[in-house]
Amino acid sequence: MAAELNITSWCNACLTLIPPKDGKVLSYNAKEGKFLPTSNLDEDYVSLTNGQFQVFGSFAYMNAMVVDRLEPTFVPAPFAGFFCDESLRRPRNTIDIVVVRPPRSPKVFTEIQNGNEETNMRKEYAQDVLSTLIFEGMYSHGAHLNYTYKPDGHVELHGDGRYVVEYFRVGAYEWIAASDDAQARTLCVDGTIEDVDKVSAHAKEKENICIWS
Repeated sequence: MAAELNITSWCNACLTLIPPKDGKVLSYNAKEGKFLPTSNLDEDYVSLTNGQFQVFGSFAYMNAMVVDRLEPTFVPAPFAGFFCDESLRRPRNTIDIVVVRPPRSPKVFTEIQNGNEETNMRKEYAQDVLSTLIFEGMYSHGAHLNYTYKPDGHVELHGDGRYVVEYFRVGAYEWIAASDDAQARTLCVDGTIEDVDKVSAHAKEKENICIWS
């Protein structure tokens, strides 16, 4: 499985979130159980003109979805399909983006500030967070959206810490890989692997998703 092979890989990139026409970039709020307009009030997002936001890595996981699952029981984007409450269901002119950024972890953030060695940091994050998030949460009907960080860097369901997963709803997005990061240039589209520096994609209500690089 690709997740097992890449579980210790982090990517450095810039993700630009672009709102749908006549709409806003939305973020799923697990505590309230609904989508809300994205805000940088308590986040490190960079607010741009026209309602756009930029999100910077490191990224341990980034997936842009127009369906909810990649396997019968592997469901990264539970609101992108039909098996969810209609009020949460992805409109056809949008894309759901699932993101995991390790620096949101209090443990990782402190280790980065202290200049700790990154190889061990990645291994510990894979053990403490990603193994639970991916191999349990994403196989449990979207339970991964409810995981929060504990002060020691481990995760728990519905805790008081920051949510591990950032779940966005956009009309389009742009991914620009860091020039020195080969892993961030790896793009998988329906099983086809490509090497690209930049990816842009947008949703059209009556057509397919358009992707170009």
